[in-house]
Amino acid sequence: MGYICMIICNENQCSACSMCINVCPQKAITLRKENLHDNYIAHIDDEKCIKCKICVNNCPQNVCIESKNILNCYAGWSLDKETRRKGASGGIASELYKWAISNGYWIDGVKLNNKFQAEHVLSNELNIISDFSNSKYQFSNMGSIYCTIEEKLIQGEKILFIGLPCQVAGLKNYLKYKKLLNDNIVFVDLVCHGTAPEIYIQQHINYIEKKYNKSANKLFYRNPEFNTYTYTFTLSENEDVFYKKKVKRNDEYQIGYHKGIIYRENCYNCRYACTSREGDITLADFSYVGSKEVCNYDNKNVSCILINSKLGENVIKHLIDNNSIFGELRPIEEELDYEKMLHKPTERPKERKKFLAEYKKTNNYDLSIKRVMKYRIYIEEICDVLNLYPKINFVKRNFLKLGKCLKKSRK
Repeated sequence: MGYICMIICNENQCSACSMCINVCPQKAITLRKENLHDNYIAHIDDEKCIKCKICVNNCPQNVCIESKNILNCYAGWSLDKETRRKGASGGIASELYKWAISNGYWIDGVKLNNKFQAEHVLSNELNIISDFSNSKYQFSNMGSIYCTIEEKLIQGEKILFIGLPCQVAGLKNYLKYKKLLNDNIVFVDLVCHGTAPEIYIQQHINYIEKKYNKSANKLFYRNPEFNTYTYTFTLSENEDVFYKKKVKRNDEYQIGYHKGIIYRENCYNCRYACTSREGDITLADFSYVGSKEVCNYDNKNVSCILINSKLGENVIKHLIDNNSIFGELRPIEEELDYEKMLHKPTERPKERKKFLAEYKKTNNYDLSIKRVMKYRIYIEEICDVLNLYPKINFVKRNFLKLGKCLKKSRK
């Protein structure tokens, strides 16, 4: 059986969204783990391929159907205290899921399975929302969710889909090809910095389990028990938290992820890191709320809600009018001026090349990231112990404001 590598799109652009696998009439395409990092890439079996180019003509890396311009910006959070507390920022995604199910929709989200792999699941059960909530800073597999959603839409069902921009684009392209793209499906995309191959988090978990002689059955990237805005990474065995570290307290995975060192290669070439959005709604943390106009709340547990279509606006207004969420219109510039991922993809940090070289030698995530980031890890530890981060963030915010003022004065 012969394979032709990457004729669908450039290998460094493939996001492994699985659209091509689902759209192929010959079932000639598979996701294969490429190279040492187990990085999923689409491959075509040349013996099965009939050269119809349906995959090429619908790949979201080649073809982007109509994107949407940002119409409005809200700061928001769930008015249910527990939902807000458990959400990655303000619990808006969970409220969207609750709204959808109460209105007869099926909901698609990402949950971690028992092997800590992130996978898309379609459900109409309220109890799955807790599995969908909170951030998953790793690659998520779309699998056959395209066909499942197609079947539901053919049956006249309605869908709420929340995913990364490349995943939303892949699903939109698939449904357009199937002539099923309509208002029966609401799309929500997330502002994304990048995703990491799942092998890194699996090796990190194995390293910690051996160190503590424990067997993890629960993972949080932002554990709500320690406030999601602290980015506290935890592993638990039967509800007993045996490992807990903040992003700035030396957790090797969080450092590698949030410094942008360990992303899939396509993330550094992402065509969806821009102001043209794929979803009817875009969700993000709202780190710089209040930077343009005064507000009477801080940025903790606050979601940025970008409205990109009339459909999206109607959904959010319904949640506000029904007291499901607090929502306040904010200047769009509060997000656009500070969120880099709305303008360009994450830049490859200088440490990435060294990390890849170390990983090639060791095939050990934790050892590789420690060798690359050892001095930075010590600095992070000292800054956190001495509580220097509030002062650093204060200086950073005011420096950015000063830069904006100087730029305006020059004009």
